[in-house]
Amino acid sequence: MGRPREYLERFSLDALTMVGTISRPGGELEALIADPGGAVTRVRPGSYLGKNFGEVQAVSETKVQLVEIVPDGRDGWVERANSVSIAE
Repeated sequence: MGRPREYLERFSLDALTMVGTISRPGGELEALIADPGGAVTRVRPGSYLGKNFGEVQAVSETKVQLVEIVPDGRDGWVERANSVSIAE
């Protein structure tokens, strides 16, 4: 909670779209995520996106898997798996 928020954390996951992937030789696969304004940002495991502290766990050719921290309805928090898939 004490870390600076990343750019894509200002948008809900529904507003974000995966538009592709990129990698460098010998580097890890990164996802290209478009925000509602069309700007594209690279994300990799450890990056954050979405309004619920979504931390990227894995990037594949077709989706970004993340874990969000959401209220459990009883004054607590729970982790929830979610994903952003590539646009068709």
